[in-house]
Order: sequence, then C-alpha cells, then structure tokens
Amino acid sequence: MALAWNEIKDCALTFSNDWAKAESEDADAHRQLVACTVHQTSL
Repeated sequence: MALAWNEIKDCALTFSNDWAKAESEDADAHRQLVACTVHQTSL
C-alpha cells in the first residue's frame, strides 16, 4: 500500500525532530525505524 504525501511528510518531520536532539545514532535510528514501521502497518 502506498503512503499519502501527508504521511510521508509527517514521518519526515518526526525523523528530523528526533535527530535534532540525537545522542546515540544507532539507538535513535532503530527507534525511528520501528516507529515508522509501526505507523505504516497500522494503516
């Protein structure tokens, strides 16, 4: 299933905001990947 542009924008903004205050790149990257995956599967 394709994502709508607003969903892509929301994930991109969340990603950007999360990385602005990142301390551990590996841990934060994993958390963000899981969050976007869960969001996509819940649609």
